[in-house]
Amino acid sequence: WKSEKTGRGPLTGTWMEEQETMMCSYKVVEAGFGVWGLQGKTESFIHKKVREILVVGHIQAVAWLDDWIAMDMRALREYEAQKNAEANASIAKSAHHDDTPSQALPAEEEDE
Repeated sequence: WKSEKTGRGPLTGTWMEEQETMMCSYKVVEAGFGVWGLQGKTESFIHKKVREILVVGHIQAVAWLDDWIAMDMRALREYEAQKNAEANASIAKSAHHDDTPSQALPAEEEDE
């Protein structure tokens, strides 16, 4: 990956030491699952998945840098809303495929 507009990239193994400007993002995530015996594993699983989702979001923000770097705040919010709508449509589409009804089983014949 290399940004054409900013000249940033490709990221090498030492990019963190070489980069002059950097953004730091903190997220507070609370997960509660009060079922004895499953609580620790379930909460760990939730935190792992949330982290994966957030990392993907940050990767996309960097990958789409050339799309948004020159935008003012109004244009950025519109771009953000567009990407949010696209993501929601994608999620709804995949959820719809998961909800497709399976073929009905044939009715059992009654004994006469």
